[in-house]
Amino acid sequence: MTGNFVKKIENALLVKSQQLEVVLKKYEIMPDHIHLFIKYTPHHKISGVIGQLKGYSSYILRKIYPKYRKKYKHLWSPSYYCETVGHISEATIKKYIDNQWQSAERDGKY
Repeated sequence: MTGNFVKKIENALLVKSQQLEVVLKKYEIMPDHIHLFIKYTPHHKISGVIGQLKGYSSYILRKIYPKYRKKYKHLWSPSYYCETVGHISEATIKKYIDNQWQSAERDGKY
């Protein structure tokens, strides 16, 4: 994954999050998934927010990189994992996201 490709994903997520009035508090773009720590208002369903972020970023990437448009009907899988902040502090979540590359490298994933 090149730095330019990562920047395109990042930009698409930031544009769509602003449109949705969602705050991306922290994120990490990994080779096979993305960690997002978001703040949103209750008038949005989380499934809709995630669907919009994934859909828009997929649309933009496949528009910029035609090889993905030809190869994939959808760039992201339809699944996602979501957890609310409650028993875990924001600082803990941010630290977890910050450490994703170190953890992946330690485990030999990338």
